[in-house]
Amino acid sequence: MGEEVTSVFEQAITALSRKEVLFDSRAGEDVVWQVDIDKMAYIFSTLVDYLKIDDTYNIFVLNPKYRNKRLHYGYRRGLSESEINFLKENKTLQALVLQSEHAKGNALEIDNIIPRPLHLNRPASNFVWTTTEEVNTVEWSKKYSDALTHAENEGKDDVGVLYDKIVKMLHDKKDDLNYLLGEALKSGDFTGLHSECLTDTWIGGNRWAFIDLSAGPFSWGPAVGGEGVRTELSLPNVNKTIGAVAELTEVEAEEKLQDAIRERFSSFDGEHQAIDILLAEIDIYELFAFKHCKGRRTKLSLCEELDERMHDLKSELEDTTSGTLMKAIERRLLMH
Repeated sequence: MGEEVTSVFEQAITALSRKEVLFDSRAGEDVVWQVDIDKMAYIFSTLVDYLKIDDTYNIFVLNPKYRNKRLHYGYRRGLSESEINFLKENKTLQALVLQSEHAKGNALEIDNIIPRPLHLNRPASNFVWTTTEEVNTVEWSKKYSDALTHAENEGKDDVGVLYDKIVKMLHDKKDDLNYLLGEALKSGDFTGLHSECLTDTWIGGNRWAFIDLSAGPFSWGPAVGGEGVRTELSLPNVNKTIGAVAELTEVEAEEKLQDAIRERFSSFDGEHQAIDILLAEIDIYELFAFKHCKGRRTKLSLCEELDERMHDLKSELEDTTSGTLMKAIERRLLMH
């Protein structure tokens, strides 16, 4: 989607999240956050409409960078168990919610924006890999960034944010959660109201779905396995693969490269041919570039040096290969 759109979703995770455990006073890095999936789904739907891709099936794969130390988060529809228990025990909050007649307007609603169709014509195949690099998403990104900044800076405490969420659930949307919440508030019996699991995936109502590789990981279902079971390995863990080294400094990157070189050449001896050494060196640099250089917003100078070095090595390899081939041909000619 490009950096502008990615930045919007990174900002949304912060602006639209609440603590899973109300009044959680632990250090920021230990707190689990729940992102409001209804609001996040609204943003995805507007992006789909903006790009005019609502007549195709779309899967968004997110790999956002952490903002404000929100290291542990997931997406949730409705309330957490902690919020339900607080509402159950707080008669004053129940009364305020029941007295409310409607929710405030949608702070994420934007207008006066001209769609930028991603496809001028209907896609020719069922599955199309598409990039929006040449599509102007600047206007959409700017408007949503402003809207999210406003939502983030409302300055409400935990109870105020929870009140707004409950009122929206009660008045905005007619679904199963709306019905269960309404019945619980009217009767005072909250036994039928339960929290849904935090998740890192979601299927929207308009032919789109998303996967967030930075959320979670989560696991649920029978411990013995079976259909529908989720484990922490169901999705790639970016932090344990490419993402774990995405923020290496120049010094750390240089150390990693030297370690890789030492490890690879530790088994080499004087009998190895020049071509073997060249191939091994190219392999080291290509793997290092894939792990530590690809996808970085700020390029390491070491990565640029490796690009030049790999180009030189591949040229040298071609010359060596050509020279070896010529020597083999010469030997054959001499034999005849």
